[in-house]
Amino acid sequence: INVKHNLFSTELGEIDFNRDLLHRYTKFLQKIDNRKSKELSKRRASDYKLWRTRIKNQIKEKMSDLIKLAKENQRNHLILEDLSLIGKLKSKSEFGVNYGRLFRLLGLSSIKSELEIMCRNQNISISFVQPEFSSQTCYKCGHISKENRKNQEEFICVLCNHAINADINSSQNLQYR
Repeated sequence: INVKHNLFSTELGEIDFNRDLLHRYTKFLQKIDNRKSKELSKRRASDYKLWRTRIKNQIKEKMSDLIKLAKENQRNHLILEDLSLIGKLKSKSEFGVNYGRLFRLLGLSSIKSELEIMCRNQNISISFVQPEFSSQTCYKCGHISKENRKNQEEFICVLCNHAINADINSSQNLQYR
């Protein structure tokens, strides 16, 4: 589960947000943040509720896409990071909001329980594994180093020179776990 480059990264491909919708949502949130009065007008409160519904529906649609992708490829088990601490991230996102806040505003913490229900209804099992060092560990040789992660997109192992997209490497480590 990701916010920066995609929503879900799998060995079968990536499933992303509607980036335009996400940009418009964060602009709306920033507009609300910049208001002097912390109380929302009835109109703003109504707009906020509408935005929350749009975002929630988009995420549910993407979760359905993930399950559909798994079924189309004869996969019957999903493995995801247990992201209970991700709301504490402080770095700024491309939308001008820190990733932790964006994660909370998108309601991504509810993905876990909602995906469990959706998977159960589709006879797909689901597991959540600890994410520690999954982005710094080389899937090929197992070497763990901060230097393996050149940037957000690129993974190059300093020990065996294995080079791959960083999200794909992480997803392979999670699958192994």
